[in-house]
Amino acid sequence: DYHSTKVLHLTSLLEMSIVDINKRGLVTKVDIETEPAFCALGPDHAAVGMNNQVWFYRTTGASMGRLVNRRDYMGSISTMKISATHAAVLTEGKV
Repeated sequence: DYHSTKVLHLTSLLEMSIVDINKRGLVTKVDIETEPAFCALGPDHAAVGMNNQVWFYRTTGASMGRLVNRRDYMGSISTMKISATHAAVLTEGKV
């Protein structure tokens, strides 16, 4: 996924990297809990998930790379987007 000039990608099954394409450099690497089926990147957080579970990680500040929340949703998640204040999930055709 991407946000502004940053791109999120998996570097291994249990690690994601965020790269700033303008600066052509690594912003951070984050160890993740499980091999994800989907991912999302926002201005301050990244999320990875599988089925109906999502893990949110901080991508800025002193706590960069830290797990900040784990959430279970009612149905299986198809896709996800993150803004500065909200996370939206598409599950079973509904947002």
